[in-house]
Amino acid sequence: MPMKLNGTQCVYVIYNPELNITKIGISDNVSVRKTALEASCGCRLTLHYNTKHIINARDYEMKIHDRLSDKRKLGEWFNILPEEAIEVVKEITNSAKEDPIIIKYKNGDSISKIADYYNVSRQAIIYRLRDYGIKKVKEVIERTIAEPIKPKMNCINYLDEEKPLLPLHKLKRLGPNIYFNEEWYQVNMYYNGSFIYAYSKNIDKANDFIKQTMNNV
Repeated sequence: MPMKLNGTQCVYVIYNPELNITKIGISDNVSVRKTALEASCGCRLTLHYNTKHIINARDYEMKIHDRLSDKRKLGEWFNILPEEAIEVVKEITNSAKEDPIIIKYKNGDSISKIADYYNVSRQAIIYRLRDYGIKKVKEVIERTIAEPIKPKMNCINYLDEEKPLLPLHKLKRLGPNIYFNEEWYQVNMYYNGSFIYAYSKNIDKANDFIKQTMNNV
C-alpha cells in the first residue's frame, strides 16, 4: 500500500508597514499565504524571510512564539521589527532539517526515483513540489499534462506566462466562479473547505480551468 507523504512547512517573517507589526507563522507555500494575508488585511505586506521547508515546523513556530511572548500584539503578530524576528527565527531553527523530498530533488534524483523511494505515484511528488512553489518540475510526462487540474487548498494557478499583481481590485462578477477587472479574469472556487484561484487574460482559459476542476470534483 502506498504510504502517505508527510508535509513540511516554512517558518516565515512578514511585516505590516502600516501597523508596524511583524507576523511569524508557518506555511507550505509562503507566497500564497502572503497573498491571502494581504487580501484579509487590505494592505501590502512585506515578506522579509522564510526558512526552507523543514520538518516539525509547528514545533519551531511555538518555540519562537514563546520566546517573543512578551512582545505579542495579537495571535501571531508581534510588536517587533522584522530584523529582530529574523534573528530569533534563525537561532531557533538552526538545527531544523529540510524536507528530504526537496533535498533529493535538488540533488538531481528523478521524480520516478523519489516516487519509488516513498512508494507513491510520480504525480504525488510533482504535486508536492508544486505545492511548495517549485513551478518548473524537471520531469513532466504526457500523462501528467493530460490529467485534469486537481484542486488543492489555498491554491493559486497562473494560466498565462505573465502573472498579475495580487490582490486584484475592482473585480466584477461575470458568472459563477469568474470575475473580471477589465484586464484579468479571476477564477474563484470554493468547496469542501477549499479555495482555488486561477488567473488569465484569456476568458477561454479561465472557463476551461473551471470545467476541468469541476469535472475532477
